[in-house]
Amino acid sequence: KVTVDRRVINDRSNVRYLIEENIRDGVNFDLRKGIESFTDKGAELQVEPCLHPLCKWAVAQEGALLNEVFCGADFACWRGTINRMALTIL
Repeated sequence: KVTVDRRVINDRSNVRYLIEENIRDGVNFDLRKGIESFTDKGAELQVEPCLHPLCKWAVAQEGALLNEVFCGADFACWRGTINRMALTIL
């Protein structure tokens, strides 16, 4: 979890659930599809300081599977935000 002052607490105190059967081998999403026509939500989203604690937390995890890395947490964000995060690893 992230504290009010954006410190990352790497524990399972706010654990949620993950439905494993929704994550299948061979799932292929083209995250570049539609990126040329997205709605720009402003320059402030280019920096997105709220992603830094999330990324710092994710990197601190040792598991290889999605449910291990994110401890079953759910994330909600704009499609453009998730695209930017995913495109950085492609």
